[in-house]
Amino acid sequence: MDVLRQLRKSRDETQQSVADAVGITQQAYANYESGKREPDNAMLLKLARHYETSVSILLGEPLPQATSPGSMDASGSAESLVISDDARALASSYSRLSDGDKALVRSLVDSLAEKTDNITDPL
Repeated sequence: MDVLRQLRKSRDETQQSVADAVGITQQAYANYESGKREPDNAMLLKLARHYETSVSILLGEPLPQATSPGSMDASGSAESLVISDDARALASSYSRLSDGDKALVRSLVDSLAEKTDNITDPL
């Protein structure tokens, strides 16, 4: 599964670190990457969660094309939106918060965005 190699390298991870994260040996993970073995459904779910992607991507759906950060494809869709390392780190931290803390963060971000909108787009 070449997509596993692409995802791992894009995150600067080692096979060992991914294997540890999903609870398998490095050799088992290497076999998945090389195509010698196929992960079962439960492992696909673990890998998708680890890589913060969908199982369909792991099964071969094309990865979004890399574009400049914040740009959209020709149709105006955000499908090919590139996520910066900072945004990925924030999303990872956010996912570990309690529901109450997530609501607080959303409220703060909304307030900051509204403040920025008022500065850049005054009445």
